[in-house]
Amino acid sequence: MRTLPALCLILALPISAAAATIHVPADQPTIAAGLAAALPGDSVEVACGEYYEHDLVMPSGVTLGAPGSGVGCVTIFAQGQGRFLSGSGLAPGTRVENMFVVDAHSGAQPGGAMDFADSSVEIRDCWIWGGVSDTVGGGIALDNCDALLENVLFTICQAEGSGGALRADGGTLTLRDCAFEWNAALDGGGLALSNCDPLIEDCTFVFNDAQFWGGAVMLNGNASPTLRRCTLAANDAYEGGGLWGCYGSSALLEQCVVALGEGTGLHSYPDLNHPTTITVSCSNIYGYSSGNYGGDLDDQTGVNGNISGNPLFCDLYAYDLPNVGLAEDSPCLPENNDCGLLMGAHGLGCEAPTAVGDAPAPAAALLPNRPNPFNPATEIVFSLARPAAVTLTIHDLAGRRLITLLANVQRPAGEQSVRWDGRDATGRSLPSGVYLARLAFPEGTASRKLTLLK
Repeated sequence: MRTLPALCLILALPISAAAATIHVPADQPTIAAGLAAALPGDSVEVACGEYYEHDLVMPSGVTLGAPGSGVGCVTIFAQGQGRFLSGSGLAPGTRVENMFVVDAHSGAQPGGAMDFADSSVEIRDCWIWGGVSDTVGGGIALDNCDALLENVLFTICQAEGSGGALRADGGTLTLRDCAFEWNAALDGGGLALSNCDPLIEDCTFVFNDAQFWGGAVMLNGNASPTLRRCTLAANDAYEGGGLWGCYGSSALLEQCVVALGEGTGLHSYPDLNHPTTITVSCSNIYGYSSGNYGGDLDDQTGVNGNISGNPLFCDLYAYDLPNVGLAEDSPCLPENNDCGLLMGAHGLGCEAPTAVGDAPAPAAALLPNRPNPFNPATEIVFSLARPAAVTLTIHDLAGRRLITLLANVQRPAGEQSVRWDGRDATGRSLPSGVYLARLAFPEGTASRKLTLLK
């Protein structure tokens, strides 16, 4: 009997289409059109610029972003008309990268800026600014998802229910190098968790607020997170300004700093039928107005290497952005505590390194403007470690861009400044208030508060 040649056998095998890269706006005019055209394995690459889109649907197994461009390259203005992105039943390989999402509002739906359900999703190098939900998850809501969030910044997000910045219910969750700043909710001003066991590493929670429970973190319904090398500073709540747990939840805090807020610091809700356990090791719990430990939680100072002392942040209450780096005599530095370990997400940070062999200077820095407060004009000062194309914009506290001072302009290395006269793009003189300068450069972004007084 004759057999088919090997070549014929190979040709008889099914041939799968190669993954495609869809460029926006070169190949498709909008992000929505790019996502609609994408198949699993494809990438939708978005060119630097500003996009006014909302209520987009994420396809399964697709990467959306601007790889290598830095988080400030692509800005999504949802203009309060809807959330930015949602998806359900998404397969592994679904990714969102390098997106700056401003002023998204999901109304009565969860997830002010993004909402994912029954999905596997990775979110990296994104900034969610001013997300709002009338229910849960002012920034992002995750329902029964396997999710990784890495280098995601949540600023001024709010929820009428729980999870001002992020709410996760079920599934698995990993948070690395994330920051939660100035977010608010009824419960869980920064983060609300239930029915999941997330790993939270090297994250920062600053100035988050809950009306009742969990200024930074709220646990409910068997949530059991591990927080490792996290800084929770100046977060406020009626109970558990740092962390609050109930209904069979548990938490392990390793090498963390929980300090300087209103209410109790760590709080376990007393419930004999559903006891909550909060275990602390090699951590600094300090300076809460109603006590560092609350509810039925025993004071763990002096146990497992735990301390209670002023962490000596460089400038937590800075007029521009808080500096939660540590002074050289901080008890949270490895050489100053019995554990010999760094407590918190930030090390020595009050002075720039000068000795040979110290850490390299950052690629760019936005320095204090001169003067601040100001009237009628100020010099916005920044420094570049090497020549780079930068974008400098001014925003109000809702995240709306008021004027672009530099638009992807090549600038030399070194310290330099740009004058701003307190006017918006139309030439209108702005009223007294706090504004934000945002510098976008290839490796990321930096922001500072500017105060205009008339």
